[in-house]
Amino acid sequence: MENSPWRIIFICAGASLFLLLIAYFFILPKKIISIDKIDKITSLKNAYMSGYNEGKKSWEFYATEGWSDKYQQITYLKDVSKGNLYEDGELITSNLSASTVKVFKRSKIVEAAGLEKKQLSANIAFTSKKNKEKRKFAGIKSNFLKYIPNDKRTELAGNINIKEKNIKISGEKMAIDHNEETAKIENNVKVIRSDISINCNILAYDSKQEKLNLFENITAKIKGKQKTKVKADNISFFLDDEKDININGNIELTQEKKNIVGNKAFYNKKENNIFFQDGTKAVIEKGGALLKEETTKKLKSPDAKNLLKEKTIIEANALNLSTKNGDVRAEGNVFVSQKGKEAKSDYADYSDLLEIITLTKNVYLKKDTDWIKCEKITVFVKDEIFEATGSIEAEFKLKIKD
Repeated sequence: MENSPWRIIFICAGASLFLLLIAYFFILPKKIISIDKIDKITSLKNAYMSGYNEGKKSWEFYATEGWSDKYQQITYLKDVSKGNLYEDGELITSNLSASTVKVFKRSKIVEAAGLEKKQLSANIAFTSKKNKEKRKFAGIKSNFLKYIPNDKRTELAGNINIKEKNIKISGEKMAIDHNEETAKIENNVKVIRSDISINCNILAYDSKQEKLNLFENITAKIKGKQKTKVKADNISFFLDDEKDININGNIELTQEKKNIVGNKAFYNKKENNIFFQDGTKAVIEKGGALLKEETTKKLKSPDAKNLLKEKTIIEANALNLSTKNGDVRAEGNVFVSQKGKEAKSDYADYSDLLEIITLTKNVYLKKDTDWIKCEKITVFVKDEIFEATGSIEAEFKLKIKD
């Protein structure tokens, strides 16, 4: 009898466990839920879907399939078309097409991705909400897009291609600040216009001014009868191709028989010329001579005169180069040298066809240690002849014999 209480306790415990097993059996679902079903809660097919933020539309898409995760924190969309993104209820991106889209509930961030053979595409506004009357959209293609509404920012990555007015731009990475109305493109940047193509590492775009600023490892090719190549620290220009292109810092220009260096220049498409100012140097080669890259480096050296004794050199305050026919006009403190012969004037004109330099106004030819005033000096680049006319002494020719 002493063990009776314990026996009663064991019997009650066993009965309780039996009841729990019966209850578990009836409560347990008859079908096991698959992982696929857990991942895809609230699944829709061929549907229009939209999202709101504080009562204002945030996004909308057409998709062949859409679903939410089990926590309903991420909305997944597949084969998206006619997508629109909004900034405080105002359209910021339109007609977005992508292979997949993810929308994050808390942050409202939208991520879109394309396929290797079929990139995502969209029309994206670079201007802010306050300028909605003038809001400008540009057609963009890329591999990936991320819209961050709280930052009013869009990021793109992978084989980016933009077409805006008469210009095409490509790169690997891009960030658009919709509030500041600016954009930055990086890595393997290329800008193509009908008259010029430019490669660089960084491009900054100011939507308010419609102005592009290019930096780092700049190389440009200007189209025309004369092949013109330019290297510089910075190139900036407007979308309006009637305005000048500004070229600044360590400029190195090569055009067939000419190498020119300077720090400031302007290129004008309509006039087909490049205007150097604030001091410039140019080396003119004979026809058929090959210009080498080291020639340009020598021009930038303080000892250029000693290094380039075998060349024809023009130095001036300003220089105008034609991209059409290769002619050059030098102005202000013009100095011309060739194999020991030296002359100076206010102006000098070089004919690329004739390979002749003509010095006019306040013309002087150096003879020994004296400067002799002349009416005009003609320099024959090919024949290496200086011909002075109308000097106070007499007409004469100078040629350095080999």
